[in-house]
Amino acid sequence: MRRRTRANSAHPFAPARALGLLALATAFGSLPVPAPLHAQSGLSYIYLIDTSGSMEGLPAGSGNAVIFPRVKEELLRHLEDMEAGEQVEIRTFDAGIQSRAVFDMASPADRREATRFVEGLEARGQSTWVYRSILDAARDRRSGAESASPAAYYVFTDGVDNDPEGASMREMLDQFGELRRENDYLIYVTLGVDLPASDSAAFEDREWGELRKQPPGVLRLGVVQLRARHLDFGLVEGDVSGPRSLALRLRGVEPDSVRLNISPSFPEIEAAGGVVEPESIVTDFDASSRLRLRIINRESVPERVYRGELRVSPVQRHIHVLPDQITAALSTVPLPTATVAAAEGGIDFGQWRIGDEGPSEATVQVEFSAGARSGESGFYVDVTSASTTVAPSVAWNGRPVGPGDRLTSTERLNELAFSWLEAPAEDGGLAGEVRLTPEGLALEGPGLVSDDQGRVATPWRLQVNPPPLTWWQRALYVLGVVAVLIFLLIFVLMARYRRGPYTATRLFFVGVGMADPRLHGKLVYEPPGSDPMEVPLSGPGPMLVGAGGDYLLDLPDQVELVPRYRDKKERVIARCTQGDVQYRSDDDYNTQPLDGQSLNSHDVLVMSGREEVVFWEC
Repeated sequence: MRRRTRANSAHPFAPARALGLLALATAFGSLPVPAPLHAQSGLSYIYLIDTSGSMEGLPAGSGNAVIFPRVKEELLRHLEDMEAGEQVEIRTFDAGIQSRAVFDMASPADRREATRFVEGLEARGQSTWVYRSILDAARDRRSGAESASPAAYYVFTDGVDNDPEGASMREMLDQFGELRRENDYLIYVTLGVDLPASDSAAFEDREWGELRKQPPGVLRLGVVQLRARHLDFGLVEGDVSGPRSLALRLRGVEPDSVRLNISPSFPEIEAAGGVVEPESIVTDFDASSRLRLRIINRESVPERVYRGELRVSPVQRHIHVLPDQITAALSTVPLPTATVAAAEGGIDFGQWRIGDEGPSEATVQVEFSAGARSGESGFYVDVTSASTTVAPSVAWNGRPVGPGDRLTSTERLNELAFSWLEAPAEDGGLAGEVRLTPEGLALEGPGLVSDDQGRVATPWRLQVNPPPLTWWQRALYVLGVVAVLIFLLIFVLMARYRRGPYTATRLFFVGVGMADPRLHGKLVYEPPGSDPMEVPLSGPGPMLVGAGGDYLLDLPDQVELVPRYRDKKERVIARCTQGDVQYRSDDDYNTQPLDGQSLNSHDVLVMSGREEVVFWEC
């Protein structure tokens, strides 16, 4: 960032001017270009701002509108819009140049410095020396380091030049025309004041200058930027070449209002008696802006490749073309060809699993015509990736290819190989583009897409999968799946049998015939006058109670307890095998003879000795 300033000085007040804040707002509302030109164009902005007191409504009672705050506001807005690397120069003037600052806008710090400079500006001057200030700015630029970059001068004033020693408008413009550099442009804007007719007439036939006497609806410098710096029109078949795009970027002008003159210059073709001209003046300014060249007297032009230039000039005087000249080439002899056998969908590396050994590789065949099998023609390979991962490596007939290596051939068939020598650190889908830039060669083939500069491209893909599981990871995975399935099964069984997990699972195996029903629970013997005795029940077979049986041997009677499975439950079936045994159910106090009775919890067996055995079902 460069900044140079000079302090203000005082001078007598200028007469009141016919001003209007609305006029200023309209004018500044569309300053130079709605969006800054890309830094590639090298366009600089030079603002010359009138800081006489009338811009602040002085002297008091004059009726002059207060315009200067709006000037500063719009300057700040346009500083914010400028792209990094663009240059803006701000000069204030009243009795000549009072302050000057140049900002390269290369960093946020430069932008902040420019903002502070504009915020500190004041309009307290007492003169309006417009012409001298313009010429001083042009002389300073002329005496500076030589540069081909154009500059757009914007002069904003609310008055008529009142320099007692100044020149007329016509004299000033004559001097400015001698001082200006090529492609510099001057826009002289008056804010609410009418200039004499002689001043307006002085701008006639000045292709590099424009006077705007009244605030227009749109105030801007129309810029047409040629993004393509070289156009190769390839083979001119018949008389007309194939279409090429000028790749225009329009700033501050509508497409339907732009007309350009295209002037080709191919000295060697002209020396041979031919003439190169555009097929027509370009009128359709969409995103492509296609252009064809025609060769007149083609039969007199020897077959070879020719190089020249295209000069582009606007039909309208308010349009500025940057740059106004680009290089061009065309051929009257067919170029040697190379057919690249890429798949229709691009180059597919397939899948790569992290941890696998060996590269993931994809190859394409390249077939050269006889005229291309020499060191004079070839192509370059540029592999890009859509992600931050490393792009694949390239080999040409087994030889690694580095940046800037041109691939040539002495054979008809060749192999172009792309490979990932090591897998990326993360899994996922990777994609990118392989661009092939020919040199003295025409590239063709399926899956290739041409751009406006004669290059071709094809996409590539690689799917990266996670590394394979180790044996213990696989074992844990299987165990986890089994555990989940068991849990789900137990949950279902618990819901079905309305029991705890162990009982529900056992009932399931009993129900499907994979296990026998079991006696479970306990017998509680409650003899009169004695403490109760508890006897656990367990096992799949019949058991005897009392009269020499397995349990309660001192009882005179005998009962056989048999496990059965009924109605989704394990039950105990009791039969009297000896004695007079009765039972009393939990919901009926009366006793009944025991004869193959299904016992429920808290049912009571009444033995002949009137002892009671309570059966508890778990």
